[in-house]
Amino acid sequence: MKINIKNSVKIDAALRAVNGRSASFCYTDAYEIRALAVRAEETLAERGVRKKHVRGSTLDASPAGASAKNYKYAANASRVTLTRTPGGWYLTDVAMGSVYPCAPELFALTVPDKAASDIVAHAMSGITVSA
Repeated sequence: MKINIKNSVKIDAALRAVNGRSASFCYTDAYEIRALAVRAEETLAERGVRKKHVRGSTLDASPAGASAKNYKYAANASRVTLTRTPGGWYLTDVAMGSVYPCAPELFALTVPDKAASDIVAHAMSGITVSA
């Protein structure tokens, strides 16, 4: 599903279907998914990826675990996968997983070769390597 306002109801329904009664450590509405897409787009832009090379990037995301150490076991947590196409970000997978106490948020971007080359070029701009 394309991540936009028109598909908010469908995205909410997909999240509800996977989450069931779980709400803590879960993405519960389309707004959170849109925020992930915006954050992914901004991260790629900050790293120097050109717009034409963003296509094919994916984002795997899951909320952070409980911050209190008195939780002893894993909790249910939703995990989403977003994929970037020429038309924008799409929600391609929603699954129930688990998250352990004090676990950090999962925000894992995977980029195609051309985007990786852009990131390296951006990182190396203004730097000369001597032999």
